[in-house]
Amino acid sequence: MVRQLLRDHNARATFFLIGQRVREHPEEARAIVADGHEVGSHTLTHPRLTDLDEGEARREIEEGVAAVEEVLGTRPRLFRPPGFHADDRVLAIVGRFYNAGKEPSPVPGSTFVASGDGNCSGGGRWARPSLWTRLRLREPPRKPL
Repeated sequence: MVRQLLRDHNARATFFLIGQRVREHPEEARAIVADGHEVGSHTLTHPRLTDLDEGEARREIEEGVAAVEEVLGTRPRLFRPPGFHADDRVLAIVGRFYNAGKEPSPVPGSTFVASGDGNCSGGGRWARPSLWTRLRLREPPRKPL
Protein backbone atom coordinates (compact mmCIF):
# COMPACT_ATOMS: atom_id res chain seq x y z
CA MET A 1 0.00 0.00 0.00
CA VAL A 2 2.71 2.52 0.94
CA ARG A 3 4.85 1.52 -2.01
CA GLN A 4 1.89 1.91 -4.36
CA LEU A 5 1.15 5.37 -2.95
CA LEU A 6 4.76 6.38 -3.51
CA ARG A 7 4.61 4.97 -7.05
CA ASP A 8 1.40 6.91 -7.75
CA HIS A 9 3.12 10.15 -6.71
CA ASN A 10 6.43 9.39 -8.40
CA ALA A 11 8.17 9.65 -5.04
CA ARG A 12 11.05 7.87 -3.36
CA ALA A 13 11.49 7.16 0.34
CA THR A 14 13.94 5.71 2.80
CA PHE A 15 12.67 2.59 4.54
CA PHE A 16 14.33 1.69 7.83
CA LEU A 17 13.95 -2.07 8.09
CA ILE A 18 14.16 -4.37 11.11
CA GLY A 19 16.68 -7.12 10.39
CA GLN A 20 14.55 -9.97 11.74
CA ARG A 21 11.65 -8.90 9.48
CA VAL A 22 13.98 -8.65 6.48
CA ARG A 23 15.01 -12.26 7.04
CA GLU A 24 11.35 -13.32 7.42
CA HIS A 25 10.20 -11.41 4.31
CA PRO A 26 13.19 -11.05 1.98
CA GLU A 27 10.97 -10.60 -1.08
CA GLU A 28 9.44 -7.45 0.45
CA ALA A 29 12.87 -5.93 1.15
CA ARG A 30 13.99 -6.70 -2.41
CA ALA A 31 10.78 -5.16 -3.81
CA ILE A 32 11.43 -1.93 -1.87
CA VAL A 33 14.87 -1.63 -3.49
CA ALA A 34 13.53 -2.65 -6.91
CA ASP A 35 11.05 0.24 -6.65
CA GLY A 36 14.00 2.62 -6.29
CA HIS A 37 13.77 3.31 -2.58
CA GLU A 38 16.69 3.47 -0.18
CA VAL A 39 16.95 1.04 2.72
CA GLY A 40 18.47 1.72 6.12
CA SER A 41 18.89 -0.48 9.17
CA HIS A 42 16.55 -0.26 12.16
CA THR A 43 18.28 -2.86 14.41
CA LEU A 44 17.71 -6.60 14.48
CA THR A 45 14.63 -6.84 16.76
CA HIS A 46 13.60 -3.21 17.45
CA PRO A 47 14.54 -2.80 21.13
CA ARG A 48 15.03 0.51 22.89
CA LEU A 49 18.82 0.68 22.57
CA THR A 50 19.27 3.00 25.54
CA ASP A 51 17.86 0.25 27.81
CA LEU A 52 20.46 -2.30 26.69
CA ASP A 53 24.01 -2.77 27.89
CA GLU A 54 26.76 -1.91 25.43
CA GLY A 55 27.24 -5.48 24.17
CA GLU A 56 23.53 -6.02 23.55
CA ALA A 57 23.19 -2.65 21.80
CA ARG A 58 26.20 -3.42 19.59
CA ARG A 59 24.75 -6.83 18.69
CA GLU A 60 21.37 -5.30 17.75
CA ILE A 61 23.05 -2.71 15.52
CA GLU A 62 25.55 -5.07 13.89
CA GLU A 63 23.11 -7.95 13.37
CA GLY A 64 20.44 -5.62 11.96
CA VAL A 65 22.90 -4.35 9.38
CA ALA A 66 24.09 -7.90 8.66
CA ALA A 67 20.52 -9.11 8.03
CA VAL A 68 19.85 -6.35 5.51
CA GLU A 69 23.19 -6.98 3.82
CA GLU A 70 22.56 -10.76 3.62
CA VAL A 71 19.24 -10.28 1.85
CA LEU A 72 20.00 -7.26 -0.34
CA GLY A 73 23.68 -7.88 -1.04
CA THR A 74 24.75 -4.38 0.01
CA ARG A 75 25.40 -2.85 3.38
CA PRO A 76 22.88 -0.16 4.32
CA ARG A 77 24.47 3.28 4.68
CA LEU A 78 21.80 4.62 7.01
CA PHE A 79 20.63 3.71 10.50
CA ARG A 80 17.78 4.86 12.70
CA PRO A 81 17.35 3.64 16.26
CA PRO A 82 13.88 2.51 17.33
CA GLY A 83 11.82 5.35 18.73
CA PHE A 84 14.69 7.75 17.99
CA HIS A 85 16.12 6.65 21.37
CA ALA A 86 19.86 7.18 21.32
CA ASP A 87 22.28 8.50 23.90
CA ASP A 88 25.99 9.28 23.58
CA ARG A 89 26.86 5.61 24.13
CA VAL A 90 24.56 4.39 21.33
CA LEU A 91 25.76 7.16 19.00
CA ALA A 92 29.36 6.13 19.64
CA ILE A 93 28.60 2.45 18.88
CA VAL A 94 26.91 3.37 15.62
CA GLY A 95 29.70 5.77 14.70
CA ARG A 96 32.42 3.18 15.33
CA PHE A 97 30.54 0.48 13.44
CA TYR A 98 29.61 2.53 10.41
CA ASN A 99 32.86 4.44 10.07
CA ALA A 100 35.23 1.63 11.09
CA GLY A 101 38.10 4.03 11.72
CA LYS A 102 37.48 6.11 8.60
CA GLU A 103 36.65 9.77 8.50
CA PRO A 104 32.91 10.29 8.70
CA SER A 105 31.27 10.94 5.37
CA PRO A 106 27.88 12.54 5.95
CA VAL A 107 25.23 11.44 3.49
CA PRO A 108 23.19 14.43 2.30
CA GLY A 109 19.57 14.04 3.27
CA SER A 110 20.23 11.12 5.58
CA THR A 111 18.16 10.71 8.68
CA PHE A 112 21.10 9.65 10.84
CA VAL A 113 24.82 9.82 10.28
CA ALA A 114 27.18 9.59 13.23
CA SER A 115 30.90 10.16 13.42
CA GLY A 116 33.19 8.02 15.53
CA ASP A 117 32.89 10.46 18.43
CA GLY A 118 29.11 10.13 18.45
CA ASN A 119 28.29 13.45 16.84
CA CYS A 120 25.64 13.66 14.16
CA SER A 121 26.31 15.36 10.87
CA GLY A 122 25.15 18.95 10.83
CA GLY A 123 26.67 19.63 14.25
CA GLY A 124 23.63 18.62 16.26
CA ARG A 125 22.71 15.64 18.32
CA TRP A 126 19.25 14.34 17.51
CA ALA A 127 16.53 15.94 15.49
CA ARG A 128 13.37 14.26 14.35
CA PRO A 129 13.67 14.15 10.58
CA SER A 130 11.30 16.18 8.49
CA LEU A 131 9.06 14.61 5.89
CA TRP A 132 11.45 15.99 3.28
CA THR A 133 14.28 13.99 4.87
CA ARG A 134 12.28 10.76 4.94
CA LEU A 135 10.51 11.17 1.62
CA ARG A 136 12.63 12.29 -1.30
CA LEU A 137 10.42 13.61 -4.06
CA ARG A 138 11.69 13.95 -7.59
CA GLU A 139 10.61 17.59 -7.46
CA PRO A 140 10.70 19.87 -4.40
CA PRO A 141 7.31 20.29 -2.76
CA ARG A 142 5.38 23.27 -4.05
CA LYS A 143 4.56 26.12 -1.73
CA PRO A 144 0.84 26.50 -1.08
CA LEU A 145 -0.87 29.34 -2.97
